Amino acid sequence: MDKSKILMIGGFGPTHIAIGGGQLIAYNLFKSLRNQGIYVDYLAIDSEYDNLLKPYNVINSNSITYKQLKAFLKTNLDEYNIIHIHSANELQGILIGLIIKKIKKPRLKIVLSIHSPETYVPPRSSVELFNIILSRFSNQVFSLSQYSKKSMCKNYGIPDHKIKVTYTGVDDLYLSHSKKSDYSFSNKYKLLFVGRYGDKNQQKGLDILINALSLITKELNVELRVIGPGKPDLYYPLIDRLNLREHIKFLGIKRGDSLIHEYLDSDLFVLPSRRESFGIVLAEAMSLGLPVVSTNVGAIPEVVKNNETGLLVPANDPVTFANAVVHLLIYPNIREEMGKKGISWVYERYTMNTMADKVIEYYKEIL
Repeated sequence: MDKSKILMIGGFGPTHIAIGGGQLIAYNLFKSLRNQGIYVDYLAIDSEYDNLLKPYNVINSNSITYKQLKAFLKTNLDEYNIIHIHSANELQGILIGLIIKKIKKPRLKIVLSIHSPETYVPPRSSVELFNIILSRFSNQVFSLSQYSKKSMCKNYGIPDHKIKVTYTGVDDLYLSHSKKSDYSFSNKYKLLFVGRYGDKNQQKGLDILINALSLITKELNVELRVIGPGKPDLYYPLIDRLNLREHIKFLGIKRGDSLIHEYLDSDLFVLPSRRESFGIVLAEAMSLGLPVVSTNVGAIPEVVKNNETGLLVPANDPVTFANAVVHLLIYPNIREEMGKKGISWVYERYTMNTMADKVIEYYKEIL
């Protein structure tokens, strides 16, 4: 790997308002590989840049697909040994360009990271079609979990041996930060939800959480703090019907230290997802000593150790979810024990250095 050069293509860069978990994984992997001395350039769409720069290459956030494709085609691929693509809506033009370049330059090695293969619902989306096509040209395909690997084999027809599982890691900022220390009884408990909300499929289950909150507040004084991109107005009819306005705060997007402060200031992390290919926010919470209540779906059982670092319940079940939340809130000793185990669990499996080491190992297999 000493003389190898990698071009990593992400979706959104770290300052883009629409950045999600998959794009954060791509950017954090880029930083970790750089920190380990690997030569990596990064190509992404970001809000604070308007031209191509190295070592952090970006495309203006207002670019249309044609401009993305044009910018990519201007890149001198002779500089690189591997192109590592993290699939995203905004990169369809780039994917077309890559296929063209790949055909012309068969020596170039292609790695494809597919972050959410379990989203398949007929008919296939354009993103899924590009993932399927690009996987045929790729030397390796990376999956975030064993669950996602099985889904990719089933839904995309990718051979098992071609898929490499690379568990993602939390940002180093979380690992270097102080950990939660107060698990005591409270006059008003704080629940924290972090994720996108308001999408048509309600992936993260905020509607389930609001219904569960109506049951929780009958037993305890609780405030739910919601962080992430979304449309609160979509939930106000449900919130008002359940008389929960005073129990919910929508805080918008937070990153870095301000987000970490919210984790540390909370009593419990809650994520009633209907599907997850990994769930990086769960690992973030555990890395800071915050126990979680989530659902037994997708890759979540790989991330959260049920009854050890948190509690997992069936999806779409606000009653059971509420019971799990109440149980942990009224037993601070259990929360404290889960918090300590969560820190150890994340440090053992879900750091960016661990992910970067595994990615480098797989890169070497195809060079």
